[in-house]
Amino acid sequence: MCRSLRVNTTVFENNSENRRILRKVKPYEITAHWHDINDFNTVDEEFIDFCLLYASSRFSHASMSKERLAYILSRQYINRILEFRMNDKPIGYVVCAQTDRSLHYYFCFFDISMMEQIPLGKYFMWYAIDQAKQKSIPYVYLGT
Repeated sequence: MCRSLRVNTTVFENNSENRRILRKVKPYEITAHWHDINDFNTVDEEFIDFCLLYASSRFSHASMSKERLAYILSRQYINRILEFRMNDKPIGYVVCAQTDRSLHYYFCFFDISMMEQIPLGKYFMWYAIDQAKQKSIPYVYLGT
């Protein structure tokens, strides 16, 4: 069982929920950095541990092992990592597949200690959609 959604960025506009999220996030001065997968150290232990900590708390049935994460990151279609930082500390990563016509928002991992303060998952998703729109990428696929 799975779920996914296609966002048409040519008609995407911020709604009241998006604006609420942006207001909550603004004071935290979060920065975002797009990395080509070939320029990102996907075997770095801190990165792996960060992702696995999130997965162990948020994914059911221990579905994300170190081996599974390595497998996902090794797939040919995975070509971008979107990294979010605050105070020069990583607070989240999004594993993506990007082409000229689409951005697939594949897996998201974030600092679970911040979940009560900031809607990080919603912000990361909004950011990816907004960036795709700015880059004239017509579709963003969220989920599987």
